[in-house]
Amino acid sequence: CENITFDEWSLILICIDDPGLSLKFYQYGTLKFPNVPLNICDKPKLCPVYFGAVAKIGGPNGIDCMISSNGKAPRFAALLKKDIEKRYLELDVEGSCNKIETLRNLLKKKEIVEKFKGNIIPVRMKFLIYVTDAFDLFHCQKLDCIKLEKLFIDVYINKTNELPLPKDLVQNYSI
Repeated sequence: CENITFDEWSLILICIDDPGLSLKFYQYGTLKFPNVPLNICDKPKLCPVYFGAVAKIGGPNGIDCMISSNGKAPRFAALLKKDIEKRYLELDVEGSCNKIETLRNLLKKKEIVEKFKGNIIPVRMKFLIYVTDAFDLFHCQKLDCIKLEKLFIDVYINKTNELPLPKDLVQNYSI
């Protein structure tokens, strides 16, 4: 151990099949590199950094969902990852994310922000939550972003309309 001279480590992983030697490396490492996180594999109390299983839903432009058992059951986390990927194989994640991003960007336009009296951020967030919850996981790719932008303006800026019930929102603001 005394021959280790690297000064700029970001993370030290101790992954050997000898618990006693692993603990010695850990103790030495905490003294020699006090500002570097050290991980002993399969020892949750000595693992400040977890490496979870990443479920990729919707391809390369979809959503990455990290799953971790915090070191308690890594194989179970891997099984859960596989199940999530299989369960949502048909979900149009990329289309849904693109529609939500488009709506978010439309509602951030300068002319909308300037017309709003007060802090628009919590109102915009509440509206986006209402809309995405109404359309649910399997219908967000059908958002009619232009109509929803107009609804936001009518409800929160012009005050000439009210938010429709969720079922009416999906029926009237889908493409």
